[in-house]
Amino acid sequence: MFAAEVLKYLTGTGRLLTDCLLTLDALTMEFRKTTLSRRDDCAVCGSRPSVTTLAITEPETCLMGRGPLSSHG
Repeated sequence: MFAAEVLKYLTGTGRLLTDCLLTLDALTMEFRKTTLSRRDDCAVCGSRPSVTTLAITEPETCLMGRGPLSSHG
């Protein structure tokens, strides 16, 4: 589903799922489209957003001793 949205965006064709959530029930193979509305007081998408950058606060994972932050062999 995400790949189809990217292709529509890159080619400028079709209708994007802006402000919508598309879900799939894998048991019944039914799609459901839910319209989302923005909240004016939202910290990300509201009229005065306070979250404007992506910050990674978790340290990198160890990767079983082979990662850059590994303290063992």
